[in-house]
Amino acid sequence: MKKNKKTRKLSKDLRKQLFETGLERLCDWADKRGWITDFSYTCEDEMEPGNKMIYINTRQSVEKQLYSMIHECGHVLVQSNVKAYYKKYPATAESRFLGVGRMRKLEKTKKYKIDTIAEEIEAWDRGKKLARRLELYINEDNYTKLMYECVYTYVDWAARGKSGDGKRS
Repeated sequence: MKKNKKTRKLSKDLRKQLFETGLERLCDWADKRGWITDFSYTCEDEMEPGNKMIYINTRQSVEKQLYSMIHECGHVLVQSNVKAYYKKYPATAESRFLGVGRMRKLEKTKKYKIDTIAEEIEAWDRGKKLARRLELYINEDNYTKLMYECVYTYVDWAARGKSGDGKRS
């Protein structure tokens, strides 16, 4: 019985180490592309293309930090080809240059909401492909579960018709 607990502990420690290594490799990947990664207790998981910043909240487990970082790197990939991004997601691309008043109006449109949800899903998919290319360890079930939880916040936001995005709080 003690061996079982010790084996589970070792396995948990090994997984944590793999998640931490994955975070380091993603930070290196982002850094090589000119992006700065900030891990903070008070931030939301997000990327700011204008500042080339990726923010990851440290209140979540290391595993979820890794999956959030994978997702934000997915956004970096989605938005890296500006011409293709503007063609594929015109409403969300346009939103970068609007003032608050026009932004609130745009956020209420079906086009903006659909573009936002579609981009979120693509970022999760592109991030996962990046993780595979970098040979990062991910638990497929946990990654998919977090993806569903996060994407659903955007679906819920879009269905309620309120302004603002569907970011987790």
